[in-house]
Amino acid sequence: METEAFKVTLALSARTDLRELADYWEDAGEPERARKYVADLIAAAHSLEDPEIVRRGRPPADCSIPDIRQVRVFKRVFRIIYRLDEANRRVEIIRFWHSHRDEPEL
Repeated sequence: METEAFKVTLALSARTDLRELADYWEDAGEPERARKYVADLIAAAHSLEDPEIVRRGRPPADCSIPDIRQVRVFKRVFRIIYRLDEANRRVEIIRFWHSHRDEPEL
């Protein structure tokens, strides 16, 4: 079984999503919740270093861009949308997306 880890990076759009999430909870007077959500999402993203986990992702609905996948985390409340580059063993996180939002731009 192949065990070489993938390298995970965050695109600017993913970093923006994390900042907006943190701002939302900080503005709501819950800075600790902001820190926890961001830390937990980053940890979930880094779980995609594992070849078995990263390959479980499925293409988002209505997405025609090759190599774009998603996994659902936190009881399916958030989606982590990423670009998988098998040949170079890279995963680029494109979006962290809450299920109550409209569909993200990819």
